[in-house]
Amino acid sequence: MYWVNIVSYAFCLIFSASALVWIIPAYCPPFEGTGIASTFFPNILCWTILIASAMGIVKTWKSGDGREVKNPITLRVFLRLIPFVAVIGLSFPLMRIIGFIPGGILVMIAFQLLLGERRIIHLVAVSAGVVLVYYAVFWHGLKIMLP
Repeated sequence: MYWVNIVSYAFCLIFSASALVWIIPAYCPPFEGTGIASTFFPNILCWTILIASAMGIVKTWKSGDGREVKNPITLRVFLRLIPFVAVIGLSFPLMRIIGFIPGGILVMIAFQLLLGERRIIHLVAVSAGVVLVYYAVFWHGLKIMLP
């Protein structure tokens, strides 16, 4: 588990750093001078992930927990991550093209299908519910522009 943890933390660190440098600036609308910039909360989230990942790498490296356990990282482990990373990568342009609500619902349905949910009512209810709650909180409650 030692190397799995190190590689997982490193992956999260690299993704959050790339989101801070390229993804968030490219897909968030420019600040109009009123309220909170649309990049405010994504930046906080990415900085939190980046700092937590760096702390996780240091903690795992210093403690050495699981170093003696032979649990090799296989290609199969990483191939299982590709669909999730693809959905995340496609979600940014998708939401920019078709909007936050329909794009968010499609992304949530894709994640649920990847995680094994097959009941149509659950797929639709959870996807629509989560996206609409986020929309209400961010757009109406916090006055943050959504794509």
